[in-house]
Amino acid sequence: MPTRALMIFAMVAVAMGFAAISRPSTAALRASAQPFDSARYARFAQGDTAALRAFAVRFGFAHGDTAVAALRANGVRAFLRRQGSPAVVFPVVTTTQTFHNDMNVYGVNGPLDVRPDALTLTFDETITGLMEPSGEVTSALGHVFVTEETAADVKVFSYTSSNFMVTNTLMDPGEVPFDVASSPSEKLVAVSNSMTTSSGNGSVSVYLGGAKNPTSILTVKAKAIGVGIALDHKQNCFWSYDTTSSGPGTIVEFVHCKGAPKTIVSTLTAAGGLAFDRGNNLFYVDQAAGKVFRCNGTIACTPLVSAPHLNVPFFIHFDRNWKHLWLTDPGNGSPSETPTIYALNPKTGKAQSTTPAHGGIPSYGIAPDPGSKF
Repeated sequence: MPTRALMIFAMVAVAMGFAAISRPSTAALRASAQPFDSARYARFAQGDTAALRAFAVRFGFAHGDTAVAALRANGVRAFLRRQGSPAVVFPVVTTTQTFHNDMNVYGVNGPLDVRPDALTLTFDETITGLMEPSGEVTSALGHVFVTEETAADVKVFSYTSSNFMVTNTLMDPGEVPFDVASSPSEKLVAVSNSMTTSSGNGSVSVYLGGAKNPTSILTVKAKAIGVGIALDHKQNCFWSYDTTSSGPGTIVEFVHCKGAPKTIVSTLTAAGGLAFDRGNNLFYVDQAAGKVFRCNGTIACTPLVSAPHLNVPFFIHFDRNWKHLWLTDPGNGSPSETPTIYALNPKTGKAQSTTPAHGGIPSYGIAPDPGSKF
């Protein structure tokens, strides 16, 4: 933890070009091996002035107050989250607000590996200018893939300097992309299309080898309105779809993301999000039933017994070490149903974080960053 925190602060200083801020001394590097208080690190990650100043002084940076002011002015979290190195890990969660055409960024108060049972989210910023964003996923490389229904594409975001920037776009011509999944290397991307732009059947667009346009399209014979998409650890495609706008739903598998589908679950009241845990066990949402199910592999699926009351659970994703299953519940629009973001214990379903969506606006897609790694 201390070494990682030191690397973060050092890269922030260098990247921002602070001539007045010195590099850490050898003594400071040695000191980094000493125990470091995790609660103080959590405050540091949140941008607490006193913690930042103490951290700067501890690790040998001159003009600590100047560093704090500059970091704060330029976006503390943005610099800490991403400085171009896989060693920099500062957890955030993003959510998409389809009907507001934007994406919200939340800071996770306490690194996921430090405070596993005391997670809270703090709203950070809103990324605007999207065109009906719905599903999203963060790859193991740290890029956030976001589907845009109206634009018929998938935007790929990266942190550049202090901004959340679009660095790539996958085109999905003639389709209405609704959810997206990526392999760790991003050499395989699969997109769930709810329908075609002319209201034709839903499908799965597959992108191989970094292609910007689909290299193949996967379909089923039945009427299909695509919902969730996920890749298991063997890079097979799993797709959930409804047969009408209100269900019922089905989950199918396309082995190696090609060929004919194999039915996995045929008893969904209404299809929702999909995800796989460390052991390659399928998790899926049944929206109308208000439940999240865990399977043994892809069979013997049962609901998470200790899950909170869910109104309309939607999309799910695991964080980097599969410690938490993140879930959006946009509700059904009733004043009594607050749009909520959850982090669930994947073994029991117990809520370890419960956060009302920013501004009370329903969130649909969700992507913890760093995302899960295979």
